Amino acid sequence: MKVSEVDIMNALLQGRSLGMLAEEVMSSPVHTVDEFDLTDEVMALFREHRIHHLPVVRQGKLLGIITPSDVIRFLASSLPEPTRAG
Repeated sequence: MKVSEVDIMNALLQGRSLGMLAEEVMSSPVHTVDEFDLTDEVMALFREHRIHHLPVVRQGKLLGIITPSDVIRFLASSLPEPTRAG
């Protein structure tokens, strides 16, 4: 499970106390990606679930977090260098 900014904003808009427990507002289930998932699969999860951060796991253990910006940077680094007309 995770607590996102949207979870907190929704709780506050519902008039919930700042002393609330995380488990009372957190999203479930947590969507994760495997370290070897394809970029298309990762981007599909971002779009489908309208999320901006995904835990990256290896055999159920957290390795890190990936964002759409990370995927875009990776894809951009794979593009060939532009040629300049001279």
